[in-house]
Amino acid sequence: MNLFGWGPRHFQVESMTAGCKIGEGYIQCSVGEVSGSGLICAFPTSRIQVSLMDMLDKAISISIDNKLMEGTLTWYTIEESTYRIGITIDHKDRTAWRKIIDCRCRGVMHTSTRPASV
Repeated sequence: MNLFGWGPRHFQVESMTAGCKIGEGYIQCSVGEVSGSGLICAFPTSRIQVSLMDMLDKAISISIDNKLMEGTLTWYTIEESTYRIGITIDHKDRTAWRKIIDCRCRGVMHTSTRPASV
C-alpha cells in the first residue's frame, strides 16, 4: 500500500540543500530522498511558523542548484524535532527536476547502475 503517493522508484541520494518558500517564510532544508516526480525535505520544527496542516495541497516554491521550481506540499511527518515534508514537483518543472537528479546521482552511482525497485 502506498499511502503517500510515492511510486516504487524513489531512492536516497547524497544530501543536498534546497530552499523552500512555505507560506511567507523561506526555509533552508536538506533533501535526502527523491523520485522522478518529487522529493522529501527535512528541517527543524523551530524554523517554521505556519501550520503545515493548513499548507497541505498548496503550491510552494523550491530552489535547488539555482533552479526555481514550483511544487505541491503533499504530506508531512514530525520525527522528534524535525519535519519531513513530501513535495510533488509540478509537471512543467519535471524536466528540470530530473536533470538535477541525474547530475546529482551520476557521481554517486556508476553509470550502468540503475536504482532498484521493490
